[in-house]
Amino acid sequence: MGALGGGPAVEVRNEASSAEFSVPVGLPTVWGTLPAIFEQLGIEPTFVDAAQGQIGNPRYTRSRIERRSMSTYIECGSGLTGPYADAYDVRLSLLVYLSSGGQGISVVRTTVDAFATARSTNATAIHCTSKGVLERRIQALVQERVAAG
Repeated sequence: MGALGGGPAVEVRNEASSAEFSVPVGLPTVWGTLPAIFEQLGIEPTFVDAAQGQIGNPRYTRSRIERRSMSTYIECGSGLTGPYADAYDVRLSLLVYLSSGGQGISVVRTTVDAFATARSTNATAIHCTSKGVLERRIQALVQERVAAG
């Protein structure tokens, strides 16, 4: 029984968003596009493991990505002043993982997670959810750069 309503218990999960897509080229080709993609987004990749095909920034704290507000990419709720993603300090984790899909196909998995904290208080951080915009943008940029050769 649940604590308040007497009904069944509800399991609540706060998980990172993950998106996956395939590209019909080898891993070295896709890997070669990623540093320029992070640069275009304005996110410095502070974590790079070429041997494992992983790149990203687990502690990105700027207020914009590719000159767009954080609320373009994540949902943290809102108040009188607008979206918390824009009004609060946001810590975003963006990680990209590459793996082989076999026969010259690369699998790209993007993981996005974020937390927002009010600037004026010592409040507990709010877990934010991805809107999927950043994951789709990375997919589009990888496909554009691979096609351009």
